[in-house]
Amino acid sequence: MDKRNIYSLERYRKVPLHSMFLYTSEDSELEQYIVNNWKALDSLSGKYCDIHQTFQQLESKEDAYDFFEKLDVLNESKYNSITDLPGLFFWNMNKESEYIPFQAQSKEDIKKRLRYLFHEIRQNPQIETISKVKRDLQKSRKHEKSLFKILLPFLSVFVIILTSLVITSNFVSPIQLGLILLVTIILFVLIGVFAFRYIEIIPDSTFKVIVLKIIDKLSLVNKNVDIENKNEA
Repeated sequence: MDKRNIYSLERYRKVPLHSMFLYTSEDSELEQYIVNNWKALDSLSGKYCDIHQTFQQLESKEDAYDFFEKLDVLNESKYNSITDLPGLFFWNMNKESEYIPFQAQSKEDIKKRLRYLFHEIRQNPQIETISKVKRDLQKSRKHEKSLFKILLPFLSVFVIILTSLVITSNFVSPIQLGLILLVTIILFVLIGVFAFRYIEIIPDSTFKVIVLKIIDKLSLVNKNVDIENKNEA
């Protein structure tokens, strides 16, 4: 047996995790990221996880569709969901496997996900770690969608209020208009804080501190309103 083959086999058995990017020419964002940053990815994965990328794949001569047909590790794992492409497939010597999708991700999102993923792998290079990261990423994605759904109605109301302020600006004093605008902004921030707490992005301790500061600001605005009313009287 060739010495290079012996070395490759020894390394394959020694490295805790193995992985392969699964993508096609239709997944241009991930494809370009891999091609442009291959050296960085190789350094990032280090001795903890080998990324098995073929020259044909890097040259767009074969892709995930081909691998589903001829790659033993994919066939043995029974993973063949093309609807989850693109992504990163992991396996180990015990034939355990996990898959992390990278669907609809920008280059910046891909970079952040990979750095977080391999940071965790460096701490504990096990399939269980991949599964944990996958859950964390799915939860983060769900939070982003939930936050948008929660804030959208309030944002619409905020825009309506600002429009009303522009219309009524000729009927109130500049000071009153400024105070009303300030209260509106503070209330919108307060709603946002409650939304973040609702989906558990910020902890209770931070939530309480922020709410108390907002209430303090509202109290200050109330004092200014009283002063303005006395001046008008």
